[in-house]
Parts: sequence; C-alpha cells; structure tokens
Amino acid sequence: MACDLLMLTGGNDVDPFAYGLPRGQGEKDVDVDRDTIEIEVTRAMHASGKAVLGICRGMQLMAAAFGGDLIGDLPAAGYQGHLQEEKETEEVHGIVADPGSAASHALGGASGVNSLHHQAVGSPGPLFKATAWSPDGVMEALEAPGMLGIQWHPERLLARDDRHLAPFAWLLSNR
Repeated sequence: MACDLLMLTGGNDVDPFAYGLPRGQGEKDVDVDRDTIEIEVTRAMHASGKAVLGICRGMQLMAAAFGGDLIGDLPAAGYQGHLQEEKETEEVHGIVADPGSAASHALGGASGVNSLHHQAVGSPGPLFKATAWSPDGVMEALEAPGMLGIQWHPERLLARDDRHLAPFAWLLSNR
C-alpha cells in the first residue's frame, strides 16, 4: 500500500449496517459509500501494519470495521451532554485514560476534552481494547498495536492548548 498512515476524521454517523444492526438506531445523515470505502481502507492499513488514527466518527468506524458496535443515539441510551457543538473549542468533560496507554499519551497531559457526537462505541470488538472513558462511562478511546481511536476532536482544541497536538504526534511516530 502506498500510504504510510491513515487518519479517519469526524463527520456524519456510521450506518448501523456496518456493525450488523438494521437502520433505526438513532443514526443521522449516514453515508454508506463513505463507510464502505473507509472500512476497507482501514482493514487494508491494519493488514499492512500501517498506523491508523480515528477521530470521533473515525473511532466509531474503526470499531465497526473489526467487529465492534455502536450506541446509535447516546441521549436515547441515557447519556447526556455529549453533543455540545456550541462548545467545540472547549474542554466540556473530564476523561480518564489507562496509565501508559496510547490514549494517555494522546491526551498529552490534558484532563478534559470536547464532545461533539451523539453516537459512541458500545463494544470495541475483539481487536481493540478500550483505554479511556468520560465520567459517565462513555468510551473515549480504543487501541490496538499501531491503531488509536479517540472520541474527542483535538484539532478543535489546539487554539486553547497545544497539548492537543499529541494524537497527531502519536500518528506520526507510529508510521
């Protein structure tokens, strides 16, 4: 494969078909073609031993690509306050990561993150280990060798705190 690394970005929801459920899980604005392409590219990068960083939707797609599943609508499942678009450049909730994990390094010492999603990973699947959580128990990071998914948007926090460059440094150091 000609790519050295892959970054999966945020965006619209992942189609429930991608993780084995019918539509009607609370998803919004799915793009089946995008899901199909990104799942195949993610699997190919993993098979090639190339680094993958998934941000928000990217993390969710990583889980779906390898047998995990999603919570299709966090508010309907009882998790409030995870879609705070008006505070996209602010740390709106705490986060706890396993010590020594890639997620811990990706936080760069920060203890709070933004939250711009209404879907989240429910089960990471057999490939990944969950390594960070919000105070209410929503999974905020998953990882496997050379692969890291984070639920927050570090690119939107950079103007306030350059520690949020850490996920991108992780990606570059793993290529």
